[in-house]
Amino acid sequence: MRRKGFIIALAALLVVGMVSIAFSRGGGRRGRGFRPGLGREPGIVKQAPERLNLTEEQQEKLQALRTDFAKAALPLRNEIQIKSLELRQLWIADELDEGAIVAKSKEISALRTQLQENMIYHRLDVAKILTKEQRLRFSPAGHLGRGYRGGRGGHYGMGRGPRWNW
Repeated sequence: MRRKGFIIALAALLVVGMVSIAFSRGGGRRGRGFRPGLGREPGIVKQAPERLNLTEEQQEKLQALRTDFAKAALPLRNEIQIKSLELRQLWIADELDEGAIVAKSKEISALRTQLQENMIYHRLDVAKILTKEQRLRFSPAGHLGRGYRGGRGGHYGMGRGPRWNW
């Protein structure tokens, strides 16, 4: 009888241990960029126009700006991705070429800077369309003040932070 009680207690302890390990892992919310309710690029157009009281004309202008920006940004993003793959190949080569690695890194940095400048000009164009009241109520991360913390890590996992290309 004593042995049976010991086995039951041991089994219960194992179950409790396994359950606590499962809960400590965060319920599967690990990984890159998981943020519930957010699309890849939230943007102003995806926000409810009635919350910002956008006119039809403003909505059309903003949609056109977003499309133009996406078209202009796509080649830069593709080039950054290609250069990053090339840099990865340089790092895994049998003989490391320090000059080539530094040069490729500088190329990637220049492209990222160019993309960042394009985003700034795009945001300025969007801000010119909105009224002062609309700009005050609008959150550039596309969350309208819902307590988003942004930055690396965000709310869950190792996120990339907010996408500010509205």
